[in-house]
Amino acid sequence: MKPWISALFASSLLFAAAALWLLASAFPSTWKLIRAEMILHDATLIQVQASSDWQALNQRTLANQRGVYWLRYRLQAPAASPQPETQGLWLALRAASEVYLGGQLLGRNGVVGSNKATEVPGRVDWQMALPNQRPATSGEPAKIELLIRASSQRMPVKFASADAYAIVGNYADLHAFRNTRWLVAALAYGAILVACLYFIAIRPPFKIWAGTVAKASDYSGVCLLLLGAVGLLLPCLEAWRFLWGYSYPWHGIRLLLLQLLHLMASLLLPIYLALRFKVNLRQAWILFGLFGTGLLFLCVESTDLRMWLVQALSLLAGIAIMLRAPRDADWLTIVMLLISMLSLAILTGGDYLDGLYFIALAVLMVSLLLAHTRELLAASARASQLEIERTKLRAELLKRGMQPHWLLNTLTAMQELIEQQPAHASAMVERLADEFKNLHRLSECTSIALAEELALCQGHLNLRELVHGLKFRFNVDGGSANFELPPGMLHALIENAFTHSGATACARAGFELQIIQTREQTRASQSIRLSSSLAQGAQRTHQGQGTGSAFIRASLQSAFPNQWQFAQYAQGERWIAQMSWQCVS
Repeated sequence: MKPWISALFASSLLFAAAALWLLASAFPSTWKLIRAEMILHDATLIQVQASSDWQALNQRTLANQRGVYWLRYRLQAPAASPQPETQGLWLALRAASEVYLGGQLLGRNGVVGSNKATEVPGRVDWQMALPNQRPATSGEPAKIELLIRASSQRMPVKFASADAYAIVGNYADLHAFRNTRWLVAALAYGAILVACLYFIAIRPPFKIWAGTVAKASDYSGVCLLLLGAVGLLLPCLEAWRFLWGYSYPWHGIRLLLLQLLHLMASLLLPIYLALRFKVNLRQAWILFGLFGTGLLFLCVESTDLRMWLVQALSLLAGIAIMLRAPRDADWLTIVMLLISMLSLAILTGGDYLDGLYFIALAVLMVSLLLAHTRELLAASARASQLEIERTKLRAELLKRGMQPHWLLNTLTAMQELIEQQPAHASAMVERLADEFKNLHRLSECTSIALAEELALCQGHLNLRELVHGLKFRFNVDGGSANFELPPGMLHALIENAFTHSGATACARAGFELQIIQTREQTRASQSIRLSSSLAQGAQRTHQGQGTGSAFIRASLQSAFPNQWQFAQYAQGERWIAQMSWQCVS
């Protein structure tokens, strides 16, 4: 599928899911609120009915009220005809409450108390059926006056608003409104869950924590799974209030958990995108983002506005990161989804956090998980191919160490030394055994420390000194560098020098090794330059096509796929072989 078709499909799916949620969230027809009032002290029912202390309901003031108080709601039916359906009351109030209609007690939600000891907390949301209401006179809509006595003695935290409301409407419609829209959320929940399980099956996270994998792409996978976990927990916390309900002291805990989850999601999304697409995040920008997020939580009083802002900033950061990311097959889809989510957040405002957010997050998560899984499968196929190449390289390394020509010369020299210098022959046997032992050990490794490779080369030169009776100089510039490389590459270069120039030329010119290591942001670059003799009268133009050079190229490709360079050339009377590669540090 072409990238633009995939991006268009994902964005269309996102808006379709959002439209379905908004359609399911359409509020039913309810009675019109004429006036809402409050009295912030306790009194008897008769006293408050005749009281002149009523004042307009102030949600900010009511949010800080802990003692007993009264609320009065005057409502009018939406039509002038009698209401045949059973009418219901939906009371949202963080308190224990008693509801009165026409001077009669309709029901209790908890027990109103003058102190903590006597109060039993009520549920935040409470629904109950109302007696049938009839119009006062023919042609006039029905009107009711609800009186509510309440207390909030056990409120654990302060809120910017009481968010108290009383809604009257068809009982069945109110009940359906609280439940049916979560069917859409259940579909989104199932999509995230299936995608996460599939992702875990492809790449079990315990392998990463066990240390068997240590690549940035694997840590990005962990971030993605954490984001998926947030996407699974958020709808559970949101639906907790409407589907299962809770007593009002739990409301502060629920809001705190929601804020923490939104904060985690807002941080995990840009971090994942930066790791997934290998975009460097400078430390200063990370600190600035954390500082800005902290300021939002301290300075913005409204919980909903605070969570909306961190989500909007997270989407903006994600878009900024993607604009710096390399364009692959999934780039356009992710960018379009981020822009679509930001557009939904701006268009719907506070409603975005009431359910649209995790509907949109579900579409984004499924897209990210599927894209990441495709990348893992492709990487797994590449890893299998590289493992085959490494097996061939191990065999080649052993074969090069035991090539017939070199081994025959060594044994011939050993035979002469046994007759003439037995002590030297014994030393040669020991060195030859050490070289074969080291070659066998290193052939089992995919990479070795630079110091081990240098020791292997020095051991080989020491052995050749006994074989040829010559002294071979091996100068190393930058030998204190600390990094790893595929085994046997320098050994192969030295073998090539002896093969093409001969022992005498190698002894005369010696070997000069220069090691360069640089570090830039999250990437490290290593370079090795070996200078050896160029035999007189030989151009060595054929070098670079033999088995030694092929072994080096295969080793570099296996260890650093498409991130290496290897060049060989004549420079005066010297032959230069230079290797360089990059890897994530």
